[in-house]
Amino acid sequence: MKQAQDSEGKKYEKLGYASLQKNKPQEAEGHFQKALALMEESGDEVGQAYILGNLGNLSYQKNNLDEAAGFYDKALSLMEKLNDLKGVESTLGNLGHVWYLKRNLDEAKDKYQRALKLTEKINNQPGQVLYNERLGDLSVEKIEMEAAENYYQMAKAILIKKKDVADREKEDIASMEKKIASVDEKIKAVHKHPEYLRIKEETILNEIGKINRDTNHIDIVRKYQELEDIFFQAGRLDKMEDVTEKIIQVFEEKKDEHSLAICYANLAGVLIQQVAEGKPEKLDKAEDASLKALAIIEKQGDKKRLSYLLGSLGNIYLQKKEFDKALEKYNESQKIMVELQDQLGEARGFLNLAQVYSLQSKWDLAEKEFLKSLEIMEKQENRPGMAQSHEALGDIYLKKEDMKNAEMHLKRASELYEAMKENQGYQKVQEKLVFIMAHPKYLVERKEELNQILKTPEIEKDEMKKVTLLGELSNVCFLANDFAGAIEVLQDTCRIQEKLNDRAGLSSTYGNMGSICEQQKDLPKADEYYSKAIEIKEELPESQGLFDLYGCRINVLLMQGNLPEAEKVIKASLKRNQKSGNSTRIMMDYRNMGNLCLQRTDWLEAERNYLKALEINEKAGNKLEMAEDNRNQFNLYFQKEDWGQAEKFGRKALALSDEINNLQTGINDCRNLAEVYIKKKERGKVEEYYQLALEKSKGLGDPKEICTDYRNLGTIHLDRGYRERAEHCFQQAFKISKESGDKSELAKDYRNLGNLYFQNAQKKDAEKHYLEALKLTREMDDKNGMAQDYSYMGNFKFKVGEMVEAENYFEQASQIFLENNDVVSRVQLHMTVAKMNLVQSQKETCKKHLELARALTEELGNPEKLVQSISQIQEMLDAIDKI
Repeated sequence: MKQAQDSEGKKYEKLGYASLQKNKPQEAEGHFQKALALMEESGDEVGQAYILGNLGNLSYQKNNLDEAAGFYDKALSLMEKLNDLKGVESTLGNLGHVWYLKRNLDEAKDKYQRALKLTEKINNQPGQVLYNERLGDLSVEKIEMEAAENYYQMAKAILIKKKDVADREKEDIASMEKKIASVDEKIKAVHKHPEYLRIKEETILNEIGKINRDTNHIDIVRKYQELEDIFFQAGRLDKMEDVTEKIIQVFEEKKDEHSLAICYANLAGVLIQQVAEGKPEKLDKAEDASLKALAIIEKQGDKKRLSYLLGSLGNIYLQKKEFDKALEKYNESQKIMVELQDQLGEARGFLNLAQVYSLQSKWDLAEKEFLKSLEIMEKQENRPGMAQSHEALGDIYLKKEDMKNAEMHLKRASELYEAMKENQGYQKVQEKLVFIMAHPKYLVERKEELNQILKTPEIEKDEMKKVTLLGELSNVCFLANDFAGAIEVLQDTCRIQEKLNDRAGLSSTYGNMGSICEQQKDLPKADEYYSKAIEIKEELPESQGLFDLYGCRINVLLMQGNLPEAEKVIKASLKRNQKSGNSTRIMMDYRNMGNLCLQRTDWLEAERNYLKALEINEKAGNKLEMAEDNRNQFNLYFQKEDWGQAEKFGRKALALSDEINNLQTGINDCRNLAEVYIKKKERGKVEEYYQLALEKSKGLGDPKEICTDYRNLGTIHLDRGYRERAEHCFQQAFKISKESGDKSELAKDYRNLGNLYFQNAQKKDAEKHYLEALKLTREMDDKNGMAQDYSYMGNFKFKVGEMVEAENYFEQASQIFLENNDVVSRVQLHMTVAKMNLVQSQKETCKKHLELARALTEELGNPEKLVQSISQIQEMLDAIDKI
């Protein structure tokens, strides 16, 4: 009987494990419970111990911590009775995790320490690493920083020892290096913790207090330097400043001028670093410290140190925008460098001089100095200096609109940064190269050049080369906003690809044509081209890119409001992807179906599809995509105007973005939450989240994102009547846009400043800024921007009572939307103008625009929201007629 029960218990145990492998936790729990009951009857304590552990794990996964603790405690009693050391260690660790999550840190610490002792006893090194790290995390939470450091250092030492063995045995050590780096980051975080620094500072200052100041001043200085190094590692420049000043006091007492000069120079360096971190008030103090160091060094005749000090002073005057003084100090430093035959110092001197001339917009002088610097850097084969000089020269030629030279130098800088693996420098230069390639002057020159090449006999004979050149020409046309030209070039490409029977190339070309039409909001044409691209791609044995085309077509169909066709395409895509088992693409199909249901305002079905996408990403542990799924839920509840739920999912998305340190998505999540708080009328939180978005944008270092957040802050300040604060934010954005030379961004800032001046009743200034925005969008031939600016000017003229001019501007905006086949924007424009006229009791004009909006809405198939909006305006108009 006992044997039969044992056998039956083992059978259910195996069934439990099989269910776990199939990811069916509920089914597994049922099997384990049956196995446990049978093993209790048969007295199988070994089996019970492990089954209890599994049930504890399942409860832990469900976040049922009390139940998990109960199972683990029973398992632990049995493991200890059986003297199963490995089982005891594992169960203690699990209990530690439970108590940690329950926030009973003392219990968690006890369990982890007991588990750690066992891992040491049985020489389980991975376990030792795990528990040392866990105890370190726990100590940080208890603010026991010395203990945390000790635990982390122990974990690191074990990992390094394991890595050395793995290296000798030629095993894969990448994961160990990653783990060591992770623990190192934790140690650095401990070293930066305020409590750790407070204890270290207190300890060292107590030690200093016991040293005789008269006889052992060198020991005192060494102790201060030890403290200085601790603050340096923690990045606490303010504390470094305090400690350096204390060292200066000691050397002043001893009249040690040589050491004093070094300390004053160090102090100046620390202060300049603080200036770079946004504390311009430290400049005067930095200047004072540098001058004190300089006075001593000049007496001592140390020319090398003197040259560097003069260069530092030049940097200070450059920061203070005292350019004449900066040039004077840089020139003095340069002469000494030449005298000392310090070629790298001389090259840096030329860079410094060039920087001053650049800030003064003296481009020819700056170019001359940069070229001198580059010449020396190349002789010395100093790649960082060469990259810096090439990049600076590229910037100069950009200012002079010499696109060929700008491109040449920036490409060379890009190659150097890439070779040195300087990703930040490489990315920055790539952005400048993209800017050049989109510059009107460059595009005109390149277009002419390509057209000339295409006419040559060699290319006329070689149709493959011709296709390649036509591809580049279409890109040039697209970047020059010549969309009709781009489509024409791609149509020529199609004809050649048809002739060559290049089906893959033809599909790609139709896809590009669809993309251009989509951007131009010519949605029927975009749909036509995407359909052709898909049709060809489905005939080919290689389906790479087909999924993306499905996605593009679905997006276009959703924008058109053609939901039946969109649903058909999504289902076809889902069927194909389920057959191939591609979980990523299945996930995207569920998202697209969610978007479709959202457009139908079928909230339940939209949420069901979004949750299916989330389930796939949770299984894969893909936090980036999990954040996106929460963002979709946010959008759903935002559209439902359920602000509480929208806030909940917005916060989840932000938490995931922060967890993976994705600044870009984090910025968007902060903005989304700010929008929720606008709806909830929680003004303080609106500002808080726009400010947080700005901090993340600055961390990302993207000028466009920084400008967007300054504009958002400016707008909410303006809405609340804080006009000075609004102006500060708008001017900050304007300054960045002006420096970058991005006309599109600059147009946005002119509009915002126009709004500000209009609210301040500065009508002339308002009109001037609106017209500046319009001038820029005309220069760029930015149709959407022009339509927006015509609308702004129409609104302005309407509000100042110049109705005829207002109507003229609105008509020009409508005409652009017509040319772009942007029916939705035309409807919205006419509805807005109708409302404005309604408020002013301009009934006839209101009726005219309302009829135009109604006719266009019919063209779109009478979308529910637009029909409702038009009906509301009509009701208000009818009410006026009855008065």
